Amino acid sequence: MSGIEIGLLALVLLIAALLLGMPIGPALIGVSFLGLWAVKGWTVALGALGVVPFNFAANWVLSSLPMFLLLGHLCHRA
Repeated sequence: MSGIEIGLLALVLLIAALLLGMPIGPALIGVSFLGLWAVKGWTVALGALGVVPFNFAANWVLSSLPMFLLLGHLCHRA
């Protein structure tokens, strides 16, 4: 399969999962895992399941947002 066919199939699978009532987060994770498996293989897809969430959670830029909201809430209540 070519890259365009894989992308269109992934889009159809995502829309089908959303129409069946699946939450958007797990639907995106599942479709992206299947797409990565189709393009790169099992080892890359399984490796990405552990690496990608950790890299996203370990991003220091995103850690400032909860602190900003907390301090804004404290200033509002003070």
